[in-house]
Amino acid sequence: MWGFQTPDYTKTVKMSIIRIPRWLLEKSVYAGGKRLPKKPILPYVSSGHGRSSDAAFMPSGMTVNQRLVLEDKRLDFENWEYRFWCVDIANNTPVTTTCRACEAVFFSKEQRRIHQKEQGCTTIVIQAYKLLLRDMCCIICDHPTKNQKWGVPICDAALCIDVFLHESPCPASLFNALNLSGDRI
Repeated sequence: MWGFQTPDYTKTVKMSIIRIPRWLLEKSVYAGGKRLPKKPILPYVSSGHGRSSDAAFMPSGMTVNQRLVLEDKRLDFENWEYRFWCVDIANNTPVTTTCRACEAVFFSKEQRRIHQKEQGCTTIVIQAYKLLLRDMCCIICDHPTKNQKWGVPICDAALCIDVFLHESPCPASLFNALNLSGDRI
């Protein structure tokens, strides 16, 4: 409660305080509302430990290593390519890419394109992913999941995502799906 006295000090008038949101006040005072500057995009600062727990704090939902690969232009790697390639990282630098079907290692985008045309590994891996999508279990931990990224059933755990992207070119479930489809190279 808030109060004030009348000018002749004979009576005290009590009033309640109403809290009005600032944006509502500005919208009613200014003709089109107050124009605020755009919010800055803050860069991600890693703790330097390289742990997968850092990935929980990524503003864009990427893992730390995934961001390293996409910002480094030496491999000329795009986000969707994780579906077919595993990227090896050494000293915070993406070094090589490994094919998920035949586990061949490449160093450039041109080599990857030639491999895809000659071997046809992408169609083989897509058929294996279709089998895995029927099961809807995480490709790394084999727990049931409703999530998928890049057309791959994978849970939201940062550890599973990081293992799939950078540590395991052909996880056990993908290996079994490739053998089931009969197209294993």
